[in-house]
Amino acid sequence: MDAYKRIKVLGRGGYGAAVLVSRRSDPSKKLVVKEVSLASMGAKERADAQREVAFLKELSHPNIVAFEDAFVDGGGRTLCIVMEFADGGDLAGLLKNSEAGQQARGGTGLDEEHALGLFVQLLLALRHLHDRRIVHRDIKSQNVFLTQRGIVKLGDFGIAAKLATSAAMARTQIGTPLYLSPEICQEKPYGRATDIWSLGCVMYEMLTLRPPFMAQSLPALVSKILRGSFARPPAAYSAGTRELVHAMLQTNPERRPSVRDLLRFPVVLERMERLQQSLRSRDVGQTLSATAAADTVLPRAPAALADAGGGAGPGTAADVARANANEAAARARQAADAQARAEEEARRQKVRLLARAERERRRRQAQAAHERAQAERDAKALRLRSKERAAQADKLRAWREEERARQEAMLAQAEADGIRRRREAEARARREEERRRKEEAEEGAAEAVRREAQSRADARRRRDEAKEAALRRRAEAAAEAAARM
Repeated sequence: MDAYKRIKVLGRGGYGAAVLVSRRSDPSKKLVVKEVSLASMGAKERADAQREVAFLKELSHPNIVAFEDAFVDGGGRTLCIVMEFADGGDLAGLLKNSEAGQQARGGTGLDEEHALGLFVQLLLALRHLHDRRIVHRDIKSQNVFLTQRGIVKLGDFGIAAKLATSAAMARTQIGTPLYLSPEICQEKPYGRATDIWSLGCVMYEMLTLRPPFMAQSLPALVSKILRGSFARPPAAYSAGTRELVHAMLQTNPERRPSVRDLLRFPVVLERMERLQQSLRSRDVGQTLSATAAADTVLPRAPAALADAGGGAGPGTAADVARANANEAAARARQAADAQARAEEEARRQKVRLLARAERERRRRQAQAAHERAQAERDAKALRLRSKERAAQADKLRAWREEERARQEAMLAQAEADGIRRRREAEARARREEERRRKEEAEEGAAEAVRREAQSRADARRRRDEAKEAALRRRAEAAAEAAARM
């Protein structure tokens, strides 16, 4: 990093950080250094970083982030990838800034001309990749960078893959969930068509300011993607643009158009023509430098000799003889020169044939070496894909185990809640029964007290009646006794 001056950190992620720098030799030149920590990375992550460097070195296109340099810094602990700086941010930021005026635009996203202009540039970048049998595998708005001049730059090739042949298919399940194609969700082999699906998601996002498929959980998201269920773009956009999005978001990859098919869509052709006219209008006033042609000077014809009968004086015969001798010598020199030129041409032809044969030999050797290296790279890539597939399968199994454990925990919690509620209900019933019994006991006790009081009152009443009867009998007896006396 001694050759660069750090300006600020643009962002951080699991891999490390993206830093804005300038060359010390040219401070006006702004670049981005992607610092990848090798110490904390596993074999797969190291392979991703090395793959990104290899792809960036191989690619050269106005709509792809340009590769500048790559080196290892920090005692071999940090891989530094120096890339072109896109001074206009990324598409995700542009869409986020556009959300404020979405309601005023009637619920639409970017202006149709603007969206198609960005889409055409992305399409040209993708054609450059697909022509080289490269599948990006992670096209999303965060990986689409912009310049202040409106130029689109496709970047972040950390998980890109190169197919062995034009008909080859990859199998690794990788990419950003919101932009995953159905074939990746189903763990099926995939090819260039998966980039077309992701590009369709990005185009949809430019028109609506949100991805076409959203859900609260990954299984629900995958279900939506497999069904291909998404709200159609607003009717404010042309039918051709909406048909373009519909064609790219076909769940069957065989029914999706290729990049070259998309370039033949009428809305794309019209936008490309307007873009070319705009570029031509920017070049008005510029002049092409003309190359001056050298004048060709023709040799003059030799002067004619005087007529033999016209004033022939002494020495005329000798002059004629000398002229004839000179002419013969000139013809002899011309013949010798012609022969020398023919011999030189034959020698040069022989040298050219030998050089051509040597070049052909070297070309065949280089081709054989390239084929061997390609075969080794393909074998290495196959081993890497197998490891990635195994790692992804392990990750999926772990996720399923976690999901099953979570569901079991939820069921156990629900069962525990049900038991707790039943016990609470039973306790309430017991308390209610005890209260009722207590009330009944209290009512019985009160009734017994009442009965006891009534019994005592009855006894007192009977005693009083007995006393009164006894008194009456004694009074009657006394009265009778008095009457007898």
